[in-house]
Parts: sequence; C-alpha cells; structure tokens
Amino acid sequence: MAYLTTEQRLGLRDRLARALGSLRRSEHVAALLFYLAISLVISWPTVAHFTTALTSNGGDARHELYLLWHTQQVLLGQQPLFDASLFYYPLGATLLTHSTGPVTGLLALPFWFWGPAAAFNGTLLVGMTLSGYAMFLLARDVGLELEVALFAGCFVLAAPMTLAGLPEHLAKSFTAGIPLALLALRRTLDPRRTLRWTPAVGLALLFLLLHNGYQFIYGSLACGLMGVTTLLSTPREDRRAIVGRAALAGLAALAICAPLLIAIMRASRDPALSIAMDPNVRDAPELIQFVLPDRISALFGDWALAIMKSRGVRKINWETAVSLPWVGLALVGLALARELRRAWPWLLFALVFIIFALGPKLTVNGHEVLIGGHAITLPYAYLRQMPGLEFMRTPGRFMMAGVVGFGISASLGLSWLVRRLPHWNRPIPIIATALLLLQIWPHPLPAEALRPVPPFYQQIANDPAQYGVFDLPVMPDARFAFDFDYQNTTSIYEFYQMTHHKGIAGGYLSRTYAHHPLFNALLTFNSKDTPALLVDDQVSVFASFQDDLARNGYRYVVLHKDKTQPPDSAFLPGYNLSRQLLDVAFAGQTPLVDDALTTVYQVAPAPALRLSLGSGWRKPEAEWRWATSPATLKIESPVTQTVQLQITPVYLHDPQSPGGTGPRGVIDVQVGAQPMVPMPVVAGQMATVPITLVKGRQTVTLTLEAGNFRPTDYGGQDSGRLSFAVSTIALRTR
Repeated sequence: MAYLTTEQRLGLRDRLARALGSLRRSEHVAALLFYLAISLVISWPTVAHFTTALTSNGGDARHELYLLWHTQQVLLGQQPLFDASLFYYPLGATLLTHSTGPVTGLLALPFWFWGPAAAFNGTLLVGMTLSGYAMFLLARDVGLELEVALFAGCFVLAAPMTLAGLPEHLAKSFTAGIPLALLALRRTLDPRRTLRWTPAVGLALLFLLLHNGYQFIYGSLACGLMGVTTLLSTPREDRRAIVGRAALAGLAALAICAPLLIAIMRASRDPALSIAMDPNVRDAPELIQFVLPDRISALFGDWALAIMKSRGVRKINWETAVSLPWVGLALVGLALARELRRAWPWLLFALVFIIFALGPKLTVNGHEVLIGGHAITLPYAYLRQMPGLEFMRTPGRFMMAGVVGFGISASLGLSWLVRRLPHWNRPIPIIATALLLLQIWPHPLPAEALRPVPPFYQQIANDPAQYGVFDLPVMPDARFAFDFDYQNTTSIYEFYQMTHHKGIAGGYLSRTYAHHPLFNALLTFNSKDTPALLVDDQVSVFASFQDDLARNGYRYVVLHKDKTQPPDSAFLPGYNLSRQLLDVAFAGQTPLVDDALTTVYQVAPAPALRLSLGSGWRKPEAEWRWATSPATLKIESPVTQTVQLQITPVYLHDPQSPGGTGPRGVIDVQVGAQPMVPMPVVAGQMATVPITLVKGRQTVTLTLEAGNFRPTDYGGQDSGRLSFAVSTIALRTR
C-alpha cells in the first residue's frame, strides 16, 4: 500500500467497499433463494397447479382470493381501501374490523397476469419466503452465523402454525412483520446506533396492523417483552438511555398507528356488527401438543394423532398446530446450559407466548386441571377481557410469534455447538435444518379447482350500470339462515363477483353484521318454524321476495346448478328450497337464462303484501308458537284494501280449566288505532276476520280476552306468562 498513490488507495478502498457490499447482497440473495426453494417443495403441489387451482381445503381460500382482488381494485381506483362496497349491496360492509388487511394483496400484484389462481398461490409462496427471510435478518442482527441464521429462518417459514394455515388461512403463511418489528426495536434500543430506527418500529407495527389484527397484537406484545428484557439485561448505569429510547419508540408507534386504530375502534362500535366472539374460547391446545409432532407431519402425524386421541385430547385441528420440533427442543436445552446469558430473553419471550397459546384454562387429557376444585386460569383469559381484544378466539395463533423466540433460542444453542466444533461448522447447521424439516414435513396439500364462471356473469361484466345480483342457493342444506354456512357459501359468489363487478347480497367477513341488514326476514326463515305466515296460501317472505329485491336495487336472481349435479350433490337440498322460493316469487315468469350452470330471473317491480311477527312472541316449538297478550303482527300493504286475517290456534288460556287452557276463547283484533274486532276462536280450527289495511306499514294487535297465565300456577314447569299458541297466521286478499 505504501507504493500506491493516494488516488489509487482511494480507488482500491472504493472497490473493496463495493465488493463487500456485493458480498453482503449476495448473502441476502442466497437466503431468499434458499427460503423460496424450501417454500416451493414444502407447499407441494402448489407449484404444480400454480395457475389452475388454489392450495385450499375448500375453506377460506375463495374469500382470501377475493381480498387479494379487492386490493388490486383499490389500486386501480375501483374500490375504497377499507370498505367492501359491493358486499351486502347496496349498503356495503366495513373491512376495518376484518382480521385480514390489504398487505397480502400487495404480494399478489405481480401474479395477476397469470390469473386468479396464480395470484393466490404466488402470494402464499412469497409470504412464506419473506417470513423466513425476515427471521434470517433478525437472527443475523442477534449475531448468529450465516448458516445458523438460515436455520433460524426455517423455524418461522416451516412452523406448524404456518403449514397448517396454508390450506386454510393465507395470513398465517406471511408472518414476516413480527421479526421485522423486533429487528427495528433491537436497533432502536441499541445505544450505539442513531435514533433514525425509531420510526421503523411504528412502521413495522402499522405493517402488521394493515396485514392481520391478530399479528398486530402479537407484535405489540413481543415488542413490549423485548423492551422489558433489554432493560433487565442492561447494566444499571445504562438503563436510563434504554428507557428513553423505548419511550421514543412507543410514542412513534402510537403516532403512526393511532389513526388506523381509532378508525377500527369506531367501526367496531357499530351496533349492527357482531364483533365480540362467544365467551367460550374454542380450539385451545393442550401441553402435549407442544411436544408431539403435529398431525400434518407426513412421517409422524398419524403416530402423534393416535397418541393424542388415546390421551383424550379433544381439539386437534388447524388452530392447535403448536408443535415444537424435537431438534429445537434439544438445542434450546443446550442454550439453557451453555448460552443462558444470551438466550434467557428469548427463552422468556417463547415461554410467555406458549402460556398465552394454552388458552384461558390449563387442560390436560381433555380435562381442565383443577387445584382445590378450581380450574387454573391462565393469562389469556384476562387478556381477552381487555377493551378492544374481545374479538380474540384462537389462542394457538400466539405461536406465530412464540416460534420467533423459540427459534432464536434454539439457534443460539446451535451457534454454541458450531463454535465448539469448528471443523463441523457447516455440516451441523445442515443436519439440524434437515432434522427440523424432516419432522414437520407435511403431507401433500389439498387443492381446490377454480369454479367455471357462468356465461351470464361474463355477459353482464360488460354492463357499466351498477346493481345487485342475488345468488342462490343461500345454504347447502334446506334452510335459509345467516350464519357461518351462509358466509362460506357466499364466498363462492364473491369469486363470481370478481368477473361481473356487481353487488351481491352477502360477503364472507370475519366480523360482519349481527343480522342480515337487507334480507333478514328471508334469512331467518325456516320451513319448520311456526306459526306459518302465509299470504294467499304462499309463504309471506317468498311472496314478497321480488319486491324486496327491487327495493334494494337488485336486477337479477341467479340460481346455480353446477353444485347440484352428480357427482357432487351437496347443495341439492338448498337448491330445492331455492327452487321453491323462485316458483313463488317469480310465478308465471319465464327465466331470462336457463343453461347448464344457471337459471336467471330478471327482477320486475311488484309491490307485495307483507306479513311478519311483531312483539310478544316466544321461540317456536314443535308445531306452534306461544304468544303473550297483547302480541303484534307487522303488515305492509301496497294499497288500501280489506283482507281476511286467518288464525289457527292450538292452545287458548281458560282460567276455568284445570290445566289453564281450554278449547275456546275470543281474540280481539285491532289494526293500528281502528276499533277492536272480536274473533271467536276454537283450538285446532281456522278463524277468520276481515280487517282493513291502509297503504304502508301498520301494526295488528292480538289480545286474548282471557288474558295471560303462568303454567307454574297450574302445576307446570314454565314460569313465563303465556296467553295463546298458534300454528298458522294467514292473509287472504281473494
């Protein structure tokens, strides 16, 4: 160097710096390629059906594909970011309370050129790759060797919760935000670094919030734990600086995330939405599930499943995939023995998340563990009671973050072993990675072929007008209901919406309306409910269906046939019930389209007479429904008219009868403020009385002159106040 000029030395230094930078970049390229390769083979056969089918067990994939499409539409200016404006048309639905945000939709953007299946599968593979890479970055920042850091990334990429989520929950395949948030916080809390990393913590948490509400909670808790452990492991004289940096990071995170958090809180307070979940937490894993291989393991899954069933473990599903690999447990033991000073913060991190993952009660062999006759209450029970966290329902998902602490702990043990045996510094991480992947390697994942899009939807896609399309069947079984089965079925129609771009009557969202906001009368109808509400001998909600559609801006009703043909007849009961609905609502009307996939009717305005129950009615029983006087009916008439009100009573209160009920009575009928009309009634016989309806809505009040009674006063078990029970209520216009 002494013989070089100053200019030559500066040039050589620049070339060396560029070479080192290239080396560092190649390390990252190698890591990304390594995790992509593992993702491709571990998710088999995803790459084989990349453009033709979704990696899916038939559950949430269609709905998640829709969310990827929605993000694309947002970027094209066709949809608002946090609203599904075409769901529950014309009302729309908020996406602020939905568990999955738009981040995964960004991962899908490069793949839309090859179609919807490629967008979905590409998102899955890129999400897995980036998750492993983010853990790799964190491991390198902790000071782990290159090969050991590659091993650490496999813990996140191939975590059982990730693999179990591949055919079920796309968000679980992308957990990169958690290690990235921890990486940003580590650098923020490092006194040797500048404070420019401070906003990165808030940006990482915002990234999590925009991706998945659960992961935001886990990431926030993880950052809090890291702050505490960093403070405890810092010499006393340096703690003030750590506290100051942690406070700045917290303030930055609050400032960055607060606007979106406030919007979410406001949306969650909408009384029309169902946000808080069932207080009985479901799918909580047991201790044994942390040490046994998961059921998805190709080599050990059946063996582990048999053991768990023999031990009485009741919850064995996608949400209890919390298994900790054996090689990881062994290396964690090594870290405890040889690297405790470096490993204890990560071990504590993992332990806290494992405890949360156990759920509200400690369960062993299918039974809650009792001490002094009382179940052991775990921290998850208290966490879920905190304001804003009522939505949490699957504690096993805490392992999406717990695996980060466990993976770093195991990697520290592996790092010690590599340093102890320097001649084996490369074979040892390779062997450890192979053992890790060998235990968790899953069975080939299921695939769901994309359904053919009906030609009618391809036709109306060219229509620029905005209106609604009502898809049938509503349910696979012979009922109409607004429940999970309804949402799962409507996810099929979300896929069609990606073609026709029109409004639909539903929408599969994790937090949605408590009751259907538009068609609640239809979607609470059950043919077994009593009393049967009839208008001119037809079910009332069927007769008014076309009018309901017209009022809400629906132009077509589409009955789908493809799921009712052999060999798949799962939707046949729902198809037959839907056919009954259409035969009443569109009686005498010729279908607009009737092909192999669909039957389509065009909606025509047809004002209808409507009949529904009002107040004073109890839940239906076998063949009747009890009422407490006065009970009301709600009637909406398109014109002023006189109709016949027909009631068939089953039981009537009679104070003189030994059991409290008798065969005869008088029901006073009053329409609005009109004078009462007495209706003599006999149990088991239809009674008729003419009533005059005004145009619009009115309330009809039914009062049994004998009043109410309590069955307990006559030796019965029911302490409620009852008056009469009916099997049929009908209106007849002719």
